[in-house]
Amino acid sequence: MLPPEWSWNGAALDAAWRGVASAHAGADLQVWRDGAATRRHLDLFYTPIGDEAGAVRGVLCALAPAAPAAAPAHMPGRERLRILVVEDNPDARFLVGEMLATFGHQVQALGHGEEALVALARKPFDVLFTDVGLPGISGVELARQALLIQPGLRIIFASGFGDTLTRNVEFPAVALQKPYDMQQLEQALDGIHGAPPAAA
Repeated sequence: MLPPEWSWNGAALDAAWRGVASAHAGADLQVWRDGAATRRHLDLFYTPIGDEAGAVRGVLCALAPAAPAAAPAHMPGRERLRILVVEDNPDARFLVGEMLATFGHQVQALGHGEEALVALARKPFDVLFTDVGLPGISGVELARQALLIQPGLRIIFASGFGDTLTRNVEFPAVALQKPYDMQQLEQALDGIHGAPPAAA
């Protein structure tokens, strides 16, 4: 039996099992916190998890504190970013792309660093969001080469080791510890606004 917060929208859950992801903002849900049932205003996300053949084997459900009702998904005065996501895990790639799109950004998601370099040569991006441990070219080396192509690019690294592998890179970057939630992802995006762009 599912917890009530996951089964809140049966139609959306059924759709996720058929391969359709969805996001639901501002749901009033009952959750278990500090040993008691309480109601919280939350955003709810359903993401189908598939196998190599494309069959759905599970559904990832994620909760995040809801934004204030008066606040739109894309905040006035905040830049709508063009973000290139590079993540070799297809489920993680899909999920981070969905979260970034929910924030109102334009997202292109790829699985390999070599593909990303081709994309960077073809059109401009504001942010490179890359896993560190990519097959072939690493995320760190990808960032180095990306900055040669687009010197003003902002860099976010995602890694299960936090900033251990990236703290000594020679260019400004924000490190995001895996696994991360929507709030931490948003904080990482805020971090790149406060950091200076890479020097040309």
